[in-house]
Amino acid sequence: MAALEVLNGNLDDINDDVTASQDVNDEDSAIRILVCNGITNYGFSPQVVYGAIFQPSATSEQHELAVRRLSYEKLEKLVQDFCEDGMLPAETSQYLISVSPIVHSERHPLDSWRISFGSIRIAKKVVMAMKKWEDQHLRQMFSSFYGSPTSSSLAGCVFEAIGHRMLCKGSRSNEEAVISGAKVQVMYSNGQKIPTFTTVVPASTLGTRLPLALPLLDEGRTDVSIDLTGDLDDLQADSKTYYIPEALHDPLFDAFTVAINLSQATALISVFHMTISKVHHGSSK
Repeated sequence: MAALEVLNGNLDDINDDVTASQDVNDEDSAIRILVCNGITNYGFSPQVVYGAIFQPSATSEQHELAVRRLSYEKLEKLVQDFCEDGMLPAETSQYLISVSPIVHSERHPLDSWRISFGSIRIAKKVVMAMKKWEDQHLRQMFSSFYGSPTSSSLAGCVFEAIGHRMLCKGSRSNEEAVISGAKVQVMYSNGQKIPTFTTVVPASTLGTRLPLALPLLDEGRTDVSIDLTGDLDDLQADSKTYYIPEALHDPLFDAFTVAINLSQATALISVFHMTISKVHHGSSK
């Protein structure tokens, strides 16, 4: 009986150790997930990631407020001050901006710094805010940011905002688009099972011309932010809506429209991808 009691006691100790080990692992996993989520949402600032874990509501509100307060004057001044003095305003940089080194290379003969938004999520929110800014200011910022390695990452977001504004406008703005050099080009498929597309007319692929899906209506389109990771069964696609996917990771496309033809019972989906880089990687998710 004594031996049995000792054996039961040892088993209880072993079970306690296993449970404690599982609890530690569960806590480590939970903390790791919280840290990863904080970085994904807000970037690598330790103070902000700490706030995302222990004060999530306040941290989210602070970032939303920083986005609302951002203007083209503040963003231009931020880049100018950083290029001249290496200084960043705390109220903006803490919640929106990240800085990373540009290592010496053939393209960049001197080591320097690159300004970016803290995360893809923040960049997408700023792009949505930029859509409300004037075209002239956006174009001036793009020209200024694009020419500098320090701010070229920000130029991509400005370009995306310009693209969204143009695609949402009505067809009465075509004259403005032509003056600015923007136009819609027909693309051609190579006819393969996994096709590639080009604006150059291929010599041997007669009949592969894609239909011209000009995404402009007389009255324009209303832009709507949409979460593509949720349940889309109840989505009623609208031809007058311009959909901008919400994204935590670099998306494969930046917007889409659905042109519905009730008489033929068809729908033409136009997917838009905006980038200033020849190479554009995106999350497969």
